Amino acid sequence: MSGLFPIDVKPAPNLPEVPEPLVTTGFDVFLMASAAMDDATAAQVLGAIHTAYPALQKDCPPLRLGGAREMGRASNTVPYHPGAVAFYKEKGLWTPANEAKEQSVTRS
Repeated sequence: MSGLFPIDVKPAPNLPEVPEPLVTTGFDVFLMASAAMDDATAAQVLGAIHTAYPALQKDCPPLRLGGAREMGRASNTVPYHPGAVAFYKEKGLWTPANEAKEQSVTRS
């Protein structure tokens, strides 16, 4: 299913519920915005997240599974905001896979 991926989890002192190694499901998290939001604001929001990603990883352990270079993955189930697309292209994060996925989720 788009946006889901397997995660290997190993026993750890902070995970008493994991007595032995297991595989569970992780999922991509998307920030939703109104289509009425202007492109510059969408890009500014993503820029703030991208810049602060290392600090966010310290505060939110699930973010440690990836990095700022993985923002904008091609696992979306709705179209990206045009401002987001421009931001990801500017940062070199928009790939042919993104373009193909965008076409598959965009209404004609």
